Amino acid sequence: MLKSKPGENPGQVLYLRPNYYLSSYAMPELYYNQYAHEFKLAYQNGMLGLDIDGPNNSWGTVGLNLYVMGRLVVDPERPVAELVEEYCAAFGAAAPAMQQYFSYWEKYAMDNAEKFNHIHETKSERKWFIYGFYYTAVSHLLFPENVFAPALAILDEAASLAQDDPIAAERVRFIRQGCEHAQLCSQTSAIFADPDNDNIVRQKAIEQVKASRKNLLPQVADVEYFTGKGRLESNAWKLIDVDLTQAIALPEFWQVRAETAEIGRENGYFKPDFNDQEWTSLSTWGFLEDQGLVEYRTAWYRTEITIPAERAGQRVILRLGAIDESGWFWLNGQEAGVLIYDAIINPNSWQEPQEYDVTDLVKFGEKNQITVLVENTVGKGGLWRPSYLRFEKMGTGEIIQVTFPERKGYAERLKGEDGISILRLIGRPDRGDANAWQTSIVPLPQIQAPGGKTYRLKADICAENLGDGEFWVVIRHVGSTGLTMTYDGILVKQDMDWTSLEKDVKIRNEAATIQLFAVGLRMPEGAAAMVKNVSIEEMR
Repeated sequence: MLKSKPGENPGQVLYLRPNYYLSSYAMPELYYNQYAHEFKLAYQNGMLGLDIDGPNNSWGTVGLNLYVMGRLVVDPERPVAELVEEYCAAFGAAAPAMQQYFSYWEKYAMDNAEKFNHIHETKSERKWFIYGFYYTAVSHLLFPENVFAPALAILDEAASLAQDDPIAAERVRFIRQGCEHAQLCSQTSAIFADPDNDNIVRQKAIEQVKASRKNLLPQVADVEYFTGKGRLESNAWKLIDVDLTQAIALPEFWQVRAETAEIGRENGYFKPDFNDQEWTSLSTWGFLEDQGLVEYRTAWYRTEITIPAERAGQRVILRLGAIDESGWFWLNGQEAGVLIYDAIINPNSWQEPQEYDVTDLVKFGEKNQITVLVENTVGKGGLWRPSYLRFEKMGTGEIIQVTFPERKGYAERLKGEDGISILRLIGRPDRGDANAWQTSIVPLPQIQAPGGKTYRLKADICAENLGDGEFWVVIRHVGSTGLTMTYDGILVKQDMDWTSLEKDVKIRNEAATIQLFAVGLRMPEGAAAMVKNVSIEEMR
């Protein structure tokens, strides 16, 4: 709020910091006229500067907001209508249709402003706008499915008008991608909001969004911002913290009963054939207290999941999203793990995922029963974040132990006190950045016909004085012509004492061979990196 006009109080200064530019998520929420009014009011009252929080760089949906914001900094008194006309002129013969398109979305936002605010304050997780960080979860309420069809029809007309102008046509396609991406994100949020949708449906929806993003033109949507930890999609689509190609999401709703540990054990609550049909179905994506269960100290959870037969031969990890605060776990009636909360050892365990290897307990191609007993002594409690079964490839047992070459360039072979061979690379900045890559490469073993396979690369590494340098132990994918296709493996960017590192590397299908390299890159003078116990194992 403006407290005074220029000259009335020389001790006051005015800056504008519109943090709502962080918001709008993937939606076409346009407010360029409203922003311009605020900006010009501040400018006319002596505004000294502007600090844009964010912004959300989704040019395919809110690009006109960003454009007007930037142009007013350069020309504060320019009428908004002229800026909109200037922006739309870039679409050539489609300019009138594009101006109609942007006006459609701005009118929609202005007509529904009070509704938008009500949704944020009543439906979002935090019950207020909070810079749009929880926008994704309510995006289907803000921009429901029916509002997209009129906008896409206008873009059809724009595409027709621009068909003889390749540049204008590509710009219309850019905006259309933004609109279609927004529609898909809104649909996905609606799928997650519907409790009747199981995790298989939700999982497929996320996979569809991820697949569509591979085809987006640059800067259509600020995907990096959307997928950042602790905001937007991670707050709403609670299956995205695990690679879903290597996991099965457990059901959101489990059968739950508040009962003592003793009575539960005596009555076999953890046994596969126990009848839990009279228990209450509750979500494992929230605390028990938020679902009406308040008077308890211990609560039992039960669910079932079928593990595909084709997963046989892989390691199976039970990943429980978060247990507040202690827990005991069974799979098919057998003890699978225990978590005892200890505020000294790990005060954050109540909000962290817990993983247990249950490979020897599962039945492939059949239903598997999971039981969780939760104990909570203070505050809210329960199994309260999404859980999964993760799958990891297991080694074939055919391990290639790496033998290091003799001295080459500025790499040398040493022997540790335990007699184990060590490869040591040192920084040689005198050779220049251009030579740093080539002269530091130390070739290690070569493997034939690896295409499509996965190899687990392991190494113990120690690095000192790396500065901005890097040390790599990587697998080089080599095509049939001998050319490098890509590198992948272990990358070290900071100093460390001896540390055991590993990475599973999926080899490109078209690779004819793979080669293992130790590489020092931009290592400064005085830097050194050492590696030992390097091995490669094919995974199945």
